[in-house]
Amino acid sequence: MTTINKVRLGIWLGVGSLITVLGICDAYYEYRLVHSGVSTMAVVTEKRFTSRSPLPGIYSVRYRYESAGTSYTFEDFLGRTNLWASVSQNEYKDIARLPIQYLSDRPNLSRPSGAAINYLDHEQG
Repeated sequence: MTTINKVRLGIWLGVGSLITVLGICDAYYEYRLVHSGVSTMAVVTEKRFTSRSPLPGIYSVRYRYESAGTSYTFEDFLGRTNLWASVSQNEYKDIARLPIQYLSDRPNLSRPSGAAINYLDHEQG
């Protein structure tokens, strides 16, 4: 194996390992939110509909909630804040408050209640 091929292999293994670790961390926190998350109501601060013709559109909201006197927004385990959370079309209509779950030991990590994985639309824009 040539040196350039060894470097390429090393890069691919490094990138693949990083992607695997990030996926495991995301799944770990999602599991914890589903099974031991604290339920509360969040205030919806923004709404948007993204058209993806010919596919169905995406209904998304941004929300804010409080825990122990501190205000939080939808955040992922990487620390990105004020993310958009995907919701169903029925949840989107006339929504002002949204039931969510957050971790008591890491209240910055949350998800809409009853939702499948909501980290589908991590756009911060």
